[in-house]
Amino acid sequence: MKVQERYLWIAGIILAGFVIQGQIKKTEDLKTLLVTYQLESNIQDAQINDFGQQLSGAKDSHYQRGFEDGRTQAGTILAEAGSLYDYADGYHAAIAQNSLFLLSQEEKLFKELEDDIERMIKEDSPQEVVESFEPQ
Repeated sequence: MKVQERYLWIAGIILAGFVIQGQIKKTEDLKTLLVTYQLESNIQDAQINDFGQQLSGAKDSHYQRGFEDGRTQAGTILAEAGSLYDYADGYHAAIAQNSLFLLSQEEKLFKELEDDIERMIKEDSPQEVVESFEPQ
């Protein structure tokens, strides 16, 4: 009886070792997934910031082009001895209208970006990743 008892204890210890080893591996895998998810989130944040900078740069570029075109037109009008006052009113009205259009476009893009981010977060939340590895 004593020999059988020892064999059972040894088998139980070996089995417990395998279970513990499996749990440690699963924990390490989950930690790796969480670190990967955090790094991917940082990359997404950087891409979103870059997108915002590109939008800002595009808006500045558009304004600069309009300013240069306006300056050229004003120079042409002055060279032809025309009235700059009438031209300035039309130019500022056009700039104001164009600015409103650009702002509404920019707001639409940011809204779409926010919706996309919210959808991605709902689809790929870290909690779902962790839950997918939990034992059933």
